[in-house]
Amino acid sequence: MENRSRVIHKKDKSVADFRKSVSQIADDGVKAAILKDRHLSEAAIVQGFGVLSLDDKQQSYLASIADTGYAAAGRIAWVNPSTHEDCADWLLTGCSPSYEVSCVQVRELRNAQRR
Repeated sequence: MENRSRVIHKKDKSVADFRKSVSQIADDGVKAAILKDRHLSEAAIVQGFGVLSLDDKQQSYLASIADTGYAAAGRIAWVNPSTHEDCADWLLTGCSPSYEVSCVQVRELRNAQRR
């Protein structure tokens, strides 16, 4: 793919900041989980893409990074199609990152439901 110029490598300060935030996580299990899907998170941050994934843990991990000072991670629209009832609408509207399903918002909704 790289030989055919289909892979574009970009240097971006926001990605460097994301990687620095991840490297400062004390829990090695959480760090490994975030690194496993970092390509999705980095694309979402740099290009403004949303992410469609069944991984709710990754979404909560990104919200925790947002709490520790890297707010861009919390703004990623991370949508789980099995639990988010408006997933079809999100897809039909072009997977907008401004759609109200950011990692931080989902965590806040889950906390409110537990109370």
